[in-house]
Amino acid sequence: MGNPPRLAAAANPCLVDCVKSKGSDLLPTDAILSDLAVMRRTVHVLLDAQRRRMDAGFDEIEGRVAKLAKSKKFPEGRSRDTRDMLTLLRGSKVNPAKCKRKDLKKLEGVLEDLQMLTEDWG
Repeated sequence: MGNPPRLAAAANPCLVDCVKSKGSDLLPTDAILSDLAVMRRTVHVLLDAQRRRMDAGFDEIEGRVAKLAKSKKFPEGRSRDTRDMLTLLRGSKVNPAKCKRKDLKKLEGVLEDLQMLTEDWG
């Protein structure tokens, strides 16, 4: 019996040189670059969707507060709610320069709290 094909190929210097020269062609760099581009687009879509969702929440709250500001009759519970809202807004310190996920989560939490405070304002 002869050597297994693998050993025969390794013993053939021409074949070894040929494999070495095509080594860079065997790397999946094109697939990596393609997948990175897909991931980048996915991140952009996700961030845009997050921004739109949060903007819609802010718009909803702004509408409720503007409606309250225009009303002639100011319900008693709203004074406390508005003070709580101001405390939430002023207490939400984030550092946009660092761009941390925890800052985004903090702002999401503030938005949810504001929505809860204004949900019965109608």
